[in-house]
Amino acid sequence: MPVTLRTAVGGTRSVSAGVVRRAIVALGVSSVVTQLTLMRELWAAFQGNELALGVFLGNWLLLTGIGTALGRRTDSAQDLPGRLLRCQMFISVVPVVQMVILRALRDVIFVRGSDVGLLAAAVSSLVVLLPYCVVSGYMLTLGVALAGRRDGAGGLGRVYVADGVGSVVGGLAFTYVLVRWLDHFDILWATGWLNLALAGGTALAWRRKVAAAAAGALAACWVVVWTIGLDGWSARLQFRGQEIVYVGNSPYGRVVVTRNGEQFNFSENGVPSFSSGDVERVEETALCALAQRSAARQALVLGGAASGTGRVLIDQGIERVTCVELDPLMLDLGRRFLPGNLSKAGLEVLVEDGRRHPRETTNRYDLVIVDMPDPVTSQINRFYTAEFLREVKRALVPGGVVSFGVGRYENAMSDELAVVLATAHRTAQSVFTNVLMLPLGRVFFLASDAELHIDIGPRLQARKGPVRWMKSSYLDAMLTPDRLGGVAQASAQPAPMNTDWRPTLYFYHVRHWLSQFPAVPTVVMAAICLVVVLYVLRMGAVPRAVFASGVAASALEVVLLLAVQVACGSLYRQVGLLVAVFMGGLALGGLLACWLPCADPRWKTGWLVV
Repeated sequence: MPVTLRTAVGGTRSVSAGVVRRAIVALGVSSVVTQLTLMRELWAAFQGNELALGVFLGNWLLLTGIGTALGRRTDSAQDLPGRLLRCQMFISVVPVVQMVILRALRDVIFVRGSDVGLLAAAVSSLVVLLPYCVVSGYMLTLGVALAGRRDGAGGLGRVYVADGVGSVVGGLAFTYVLVRWLDHFDILWATGWLNLALAGGTALAWRRKVAAAAAGALAACWVVVWTIGLDGWSARLQFRGQEIVYVGNSPYGRVVVTRNGEQFNFSENGVPSFSSGDVERVEETALCALAQRSAARQALVLGGAASGTGRVLIDQGIERVTCVELDPLMLDLGRRFLPGNLSKAGLEVLVEDGRRHPRETTNRYDLVIVDMPDPVTSQINRFYTAEFLREVKRALVPGGVVSFGVGRYENAMSDELAVVLATAHRTAQSVFTNVLMLPLGRVFFLASDAELHIDIGPRLQARKGPVRWMKSSYLDAMLTPDRLGGVAQASAQPAPMNTDWRPTLYFYHVRHWLSQFPAVPTVVMAAICLVVVLYVLRMGAVPRAVFASGVAASALEVVLLLAVQVACGSLYRQVGLLVAVFMGGLALGGLLACWLPCADPRWKTGWLVV
């Protein structure tokens, strides 16, 4: 039904409530898709973990709230429809600009390849997210004002439901369609075209020729910019001085492959995964466990299929090696650029979750090698828990060996590293009778119910297989009595056990990571807490209740994200679905609020809500 508003220059405009709700639905779609896309980019740019993800989400909500607060200044004398159109055109183009800024300036502001602390990442994300979040929050308030003039609280509720429905559609589309077929820039183009088309159609319906012409001109310019290929251009900015041979996205991350001479370098989500010439990493990962069992015939490698760990085991005489890799794109790229690592006879590659395979397989292995990074995220932490080691033990033959690496010991044992090693040692010892620690490039843990041996060099020589790095001279230099004593002393201290639902190893790694950066000054934290307390004290009873529900909802969302990461191990892929479900619940609540009667007559006028 139309709502009649008087503009600042006189006259009237007939504004369809349906048109307003369609604009808010498009805003909901755009907000969720933009949020998820920029979150993934920020995650990759700052090499963050779930702690950083929580900060990014907090900044998003804070800035959106500031935008809605600015929108409260609107009144009936202002040109609300015109402002709504301008906001919709703005949010159609600004996400792409934000993405370009993020990729172009990350290595200008911070040292290339360096880790960025949580405080710096928080401030940077606040700046990057500010334009879109403030304007989208402002636009939502405009939609509420337009709808509320006629229907009061009922109109407010319908706008809220429209935003929730758009968010659900955006989350589902992102998870099941957009992220599977499009790169991040193309995803933002898609939502941009949607908002531009609706803005142009709305301008024509409202007989605003200038706005319609502006939307058409903006779309034409956007087509020209789209043809440039911003994804490849921005990738070249990120990897200056390197030859980029592939850039693409999978449901699990953004993968970039570069080449320096004959060496191929793989990175995922901004973090280097492996390089084709990294002999040290591959041989240490593969041969520490292999040296323990001269009669080993079958091995399982979890992760690192394309890096060559399985190939090294085959070259050493293992008859059958099963490599389990979660991301099919990494395997496709491995076959394309490093075919020798995946084409060996006796090498089987499976595309599935490495955490699930030991639990479900009927095979029994002599060796299980966990070729994973340190547990800096809750997803990776799943491969270092007591529950996982019990599942691995069931997949081992009697006396089989499991191997994994945690941390790096450079002859100086920090308190943070000591508790990490102690926690990993206690966890392994809770499942296996014997645990051996080898301080090489990484600190490798070997666990078995049978005897383990420290004399790795002679045992590898007895196998007669090719060894380029793990020679006796290197092993003698690394496995000295003082280094072995250092890790043994660290592991002897009391430490908790790492489990799926009590991920202490992940917690200690996060603490170790935070210890590398300056702490937030106490006076700053105190000032922030004081501002929040004063803000809450100035609220009325109803806003205070809404504030409390918002705190609970945000905390619940972060907890659910962590829980899904632990249970499923694919938060990068499933985050869109989780957001869609979360927003669907909020939309359902808004819908019920519109339907359910209320005894207070102020509700019908909207006064109680406003």
